[in-house]
Amino acid sequence: MSAMQEIAISLDADRIGSAAAAPRQTQGCIARLRDWFDTQPIGGKITLFFGFNLAFALAAGLFVIAGYLELGATSERIRATHGQALMAERLLAQLGEAQRHADQLASDNGGERAQSARDALDAAETTTIALGEGLRETNVAAHNRLAPIRAGVAELSREVNAFARSRSDPVRRQDQALAIAATSEAVLDAGREMSSMLG
Repeated sequence: MSAMQEIAISLDADRIGSAAAAPRQTQGCIARLRDWFDTQPIGGKITLFFGFNLAFALAAGLFVIAGYLELGATSERIRATHGQALMAERLLAQLGEAQRHADQLASDNGGERAQSARDALDAAETTTIALGEGLRETNVAAHNRLAPIRAGVAELSREVNAFARSRSDPVRRQDQALAIAATSEAVLDAGREMSSMLG
């Protein structure tokens, strides 16, 4: 074969190679990525495959961990809300018991009834403190509604103590009994609203 024939064959090969490369350049990134992948040795391809799988598994693991953290936070919020609703129901029961004892205080005239009313009011005050601590961070509106209940419980305790101490004037005792009934009814209504709001 002469030198001229070798040059002609070489030129034909170059023309064919450049014609084949032209469509690949127009195909863009995917074609270049495929070309790059095809040039990798088998060990490189295996490493790339396992690296991709490892990255995918890591991303999936992070997604699952984030899901568990969110689930834990949601269950904690549900537990706190449920606990507050139960505490509001307990407060309503204590206020109802205090009202019952306070209303019967006027007809009973006994120190035992006054002590029972004071015990129920003390328990209600303890519950309002515990409920207020939980609501301060989670439910500002309910926390603000709790303030009149605490003030009403304190006022009702003062009225019950004053009624238990006054024994002489029947007219004054009647006025005190009416004030106790009005205060206990107002506090019980506020307790019902609180229980309904948290329930």
